[in-house]
Amino acid sequence: MGIYLPDFSLPPIKRLGFCTKTLDTWGNHMLAIVYFAIFALIMGGAFAMMWANIQAINLEMNKPKRPRHPEAPNPGEEVMYVDVSQMNGKQFAEQKERLEDLFKQDN
Repeated sequence: MGIYLPDFSLPPIKRLGFCTKTLDTWGNHMLAIVYFAIFALIMGGAFAMMWANIQAINLEMNKPKRPRHPEAPNPGEEVMYVDVSQMNGKQFAEQKERLEDLFKQDN
């Protein structure tokens, strides 16, 4: 037992024998032209984007350097620092008081 579908056969397609080959060739040429035109647009856009990025990088590199912060140490200058990464709260408070006392003695 199965499903029976009625036969809806379409009339055969009548081809034009005198211009079929010409239309197929012309269609293939147009397809190739459209393909390469779109390819050229994509490649041109990619090149333009790369060019703009390189120009932006060159512009950024040619800008003068920003001035240093007035409190920034000069190269080679010794800087005093305290490593507090291993301290707990009480040790940090004691170290802070010692440093404040040193600062008060200097001034």
